[in-house]
Amino acid sequence: MLVSSSNADAETPDSMSSRSTLVATLSESRSKVEQMIYPIVQMKGNGTVGSGVVVFNEPVAANLWYTWVVTAYHVVEEVRDFSNFDSTIVDVHFFDPELGRVSEETYQGLEVIAYPEADLSLLRIERHQPWPYLADVASENVCSKLSVFDSVYAVGCPLGNQPIPTRGEISSQYKKVGDEVYWMVSAPTFFGNSGGGIFLSDNGQLVGISSMIYTYGKRAPMVVPHMGLFVPLAHVRSWLRREGFSHLLGTSTGTPVSASGVDMGEVGKDSGSF
Repeated sequence: MLVSSSNADAETPDSMSSRSTLVATLSESRSKVEQMIYPIVQMKGNGTVGSGVVVFNEPVAANLWYTWVVTAYHVVEEVRDFSNFDSTIVDVHFFDPELGRVSEETYQGLEVIAYPEADLSLLRIERHQPWPYLADVASENVCSKLSVFDSVYAVGCPLGNQPIPTRGEISSQYKKVGDEVYWMVSAPTFFGNSGGGIFLSDNGQLVGISSMIYTYGKRAPMVVPHMGLFVPLAHVRSWLRREGFSHLLGTSTGTPVSASGVDMGEVGKDSGSF
């Protein structure tokens, strides 16, 4: 039986539903890329690599903006320019959405404050235009309700690659290293992930900064990629609040706590790492 062209091309309810599902899926993937890939920066220097997360833009003057990046202290120490001891400067590369990869253009990031004990550093980068893709920072209320088994993505630049997302769960909210307490994530991480972001998988909100990875053995240490350590955002926010930079994460009130969970309400009004 012959079928007219109009009937042959007509969409059935099932095909329309499938197309709508595909469009929604593509839109969701695009949103995740913009929320979790584009805010990640790559840092290189001295034969090593690391990551950082863009959290804020601040207008300074005509055609001058400060773009603020939170990263890991040990990454800055490893990639910094050792020819300049008056200030700590690192080379930073942003993701280029048009190229679909990290740009070759280099910006200089100045370390403004650091908290070595908690492996945190804050960089300031001068740009002619604000970086349009900032991490969607989770609120204090959201952070207070985080729990083991919450699904997350770890996003960073392992081994100098482009920002790569891996999926897992918050696996522990207590891992003591020295005097500080870190959280753990089961999403695979590797060398170069440090300083990158930990994001909630359902909405892409930033909830932590990658810090360390587990190794096993003394003579020939083996990496255990599904046991990554990260600084929870509540501790990052508290540190920035003590230093007078709480506005970078969209908050200016609250009682500071140390990265080990100590209430700092009675410590005094002087800012500074401790």
